[in-house]
Amino acid sequence: MCVNFGLDGSVGFDNLVKENTCLTTTQGHFSLVVESLEAPAPSPTGAGVVIGGGGKGGIRKKVWIVVGCAMGVMLVLIFLAMLIEYLKRCRSRRRIQRMEDVAEEGVALPMKNIGHAKAPVALETRTRPFLENEFVP
Repeated sequence: MCVNFGLDGSVGFDNLVKENTCLTTTQGHFSLVVESLEAPAPSPTGAGVVIGGGGKGGIRKKVWIVVGCAMGVMLVLIFLAMLIEYLKRCRSRRRIQRMEDVAEEGVALPMKNIGHAKAPVALETRTRPFLENEFVP
C-alpha cells in the first residue's frame, strides 16, 4: 500500500497503481508499507530514550540538575569573592611597600634591624650643650 503524510499532518492510505508505484495528486511525503503478521523487532538500545520524560525519575533528575547548577554557581561566586579579596590585599601590600620605600629615602638617619623591625638609629656622638644666656647663677 501507499501511505501519504500530508503537509497538514494528515495520513492517508491508497492501493499501488503498479508494483512499487504510487499515484497521488497532493503534496507531502510518501512511502510504501507492507502488512506484516510478524511481531516488530525490538528497538536498538538507546533508541527508546524519552527526552524530558515524566514520572518520578524524570522529576528527580531535573531537581538534581537544578541543585547541581545552583551549587556550581555558588562555588564560582565564592571563588570570585576570594580572588577579589586576594587581589585587594596584594594591592594594599604593594601600596604600603611603596610608602615605606618613599619614607626610607627621605630619612637622614641610618636604618638598622632591631628584632623583626627596621628603626632609625641616631649617631653615637651628642652635640655639646650651650647656654642660651650668659647669666650663670
